[in-house]
Amino acid sequence: MVPFLLAKGTRVMKRLKLLLVLQGFAGLRNLAGLNMIFLMTLDIELFLYIQRQVILVLSFRVRMVWQREAPLDSTKTL
Repeated sequence: MVPFLLAKGTRVMKRLKLLLVLQGFAGLRNLAGLNMIFLMTLDIELFLYIQRQVILVLSFRVRMVWQREAPLDSTKTL
């Protein structure tokens, strides 16, 4: 059962990478609400499959949110 879980975890990571890329483009389209929902769901799935990958996902999520909020703050300041 362990190799089966590892195989599933790899598939989840592939989906995560694709969704994270789509989340980046969606951020440009001002779909922050949908992005947050997708990220929350992915974090839960990864935690169930692979606990080590959750750290990478959370770090990517923080980076994406920070990059998305930084330009907005700069625009408001200007």
